Amino acid sequence: MSGTRPRVLLALATAVFVVAWLLAAALLPDRVPLHFGADGEVDQWAGRYSALATFALVGVGLGGLLGGIAAASDRIPLGWLNTPHKDWWTATPARTAELRRRTRVEGEVLAAATLVFLAAMVLVTLRAARSADPHLDALFIAVLIGYLVFVLGWSVAVHRRRAPEPGSAPEGRGQSGDRVAGP
Repeated sequence: MSGTRPRVLLALATAVFVVAWLLAAALLPDRVPLHFGADGEVDQWAGRYSALATFALVGVGLGGLLGGIAAASDRIPLGWLNTPHKDWWTATPARTAELRRRTRVEGEVLAAATLVFLAAMVLVTLRAARSADPHLDALFIAVLIGYLVFVLGWSVAVHRRRAPEPGSAPEGRGQSGDRVAGP
């Protein structure tokens, strides 16, 4: 995935979250279900403005945290990056640059997916708040499972993309990655 597409994706996801928040601001009733129990029934209520503030803080907080980490991936110390085959990725400047690029792109995609999920949660809450019997239903379960499946699949894909390229062991290592005795 090119460097600009994830940024555009993140910008679009941010716009989706803002639109969901604006819809909630326009349509939420004065009393909003803010938390639901495991059975889907409301177990905490809040005022309209408190709910809007909570939605904004969670969206800005998580979006900012994940997007900020992605943006900072070019500058954070390599010791802070937890990645498979780190020795291989940091063996040359070109590989290190590619590791940082991939970390940024992957972080932007995760931040975008999380913002879309949060926008969906705002809309699910709006739907529940406007219903005669406020509760979570199958739509919430479908959105939650969809997000979790995406994150799991994305994590597996990221891990697999971090495998060293075949036939390109770093200096001082053999094809298997074992140390090679020097002269």
